[in-house]
Amino acid sequence: MNALQGVSAPARLPGVIDTLSTGYRTLNRHLYLLLVPIVLDVFYWLGPRLSVGPVARQIVQTLEQMRTSPTLGVTTPQTTQSFETVKTMVENMGETVNLFSMLSSPLSIPSVLVSRDLKAPSWLGGGMVVTVATPAQFLGAFVLLFVLGAIVGAVYLGLVAQVVRDGRGHLIAAIRRAGLYASRYIVLVVGLLMAAIMMGLPLALLIGLITLLSPLLGTLLMVVMWAGLLWLYLYAFFTIDALFVSDARPLMAILKSITVVRLSTSSAMGFLLAIVVISLGMPYVWSALGGSEIATLVSILGNAYIGTGLTVASMIFYRDRIRLIVSNQMTIQRREDSAL
Repeated sequence: MNALQGVSAPARLPGVIDTLSTGYRTLNRHLYLLLVPIVLDVFYWLGPRLSVGPVARQIVQTLEQMRTSPTLGVTTPQTTQSFETVKTMVENMGETVNLFSMLSSPLSIPSVLVSRDLKAPSWLGGGMVVTVATPAQFLGAFVLLFVLGAIVGAVYLGLVAQVVRDGRGHLIAAIRRAGLYASRYIVLVVGLLMAAIMMGLPLALLIGLITLLSPLLGTLLMVVMWAGLLWLYLYAFFTIDALFVSDARPLMAILKSITVVRLSTSSAMGFLLAIVVISLGMPYVWSALGGSEIATLVSILGNAYIGTGLTVASMIFYRDRIRLIVSNQMTIQRREDSAL
């Protein structure tokens, strides 16, 4: 028998607005959850910067050599424009990217400074800049910071999950389990990347061939592919929540996320849309405040609060539905046992 059968999601589960409200009420009782994103943003602002400028310049030089190469040289205005666009993008990244921001990226710790190029205050003398000089150094730094970011993110999300699941956070317990959660997350990422490569490359080649034969059909297939990817993203959206709230392994976390979305598809779509709208809109708010030191502090505090509240709400959304699913399964099991 289907474990979801007989579950009346709309009547028994809180909606999007109620879940968001509960998330922020929960955060108000556990404001220490803001410490990790605040500390990281202050570090990005006042601490040393890890610049990839030299590597970006090497990439630009390589692009220029490709553009002027007799065999690979640019022959059309469209290709020239594409090269210039990529060149400008790489140059901007070299000037603005602080590789230390990778500490926030793996598990999406809220950060207002990851996407903003704010210089250190003048009273710090402009701040110290450390450069990554070669592609090998860049790769090594990227991998190291990704792993460290996964561990830091595991502590942060572990604390949030404890609050959502148990009603209070235990820092020591979160630190002890950070390695386990980080390793599960890395396994999840590697697995998804391998699946994307194994499935995506043949599909991309197929669509490319079809586009050569029929541009209209190729365009339609691209639209269908992107729609499918969005649908997959929706069903996998609560995978990270399952990793921490349910202490699930990667594959089981994906299955739990799918089950939760199946239970409340419309609510999950609404919740995802709300998170996307809020997440995309808040950077404009912080930018409108200006670049003064007071405005930067307000942005750091406000972004940490908004982002962490959304994280708490997401875990609550998952928790409420997975509890209902488990309760429904237990009820079915008891009925089957009594029937025997």
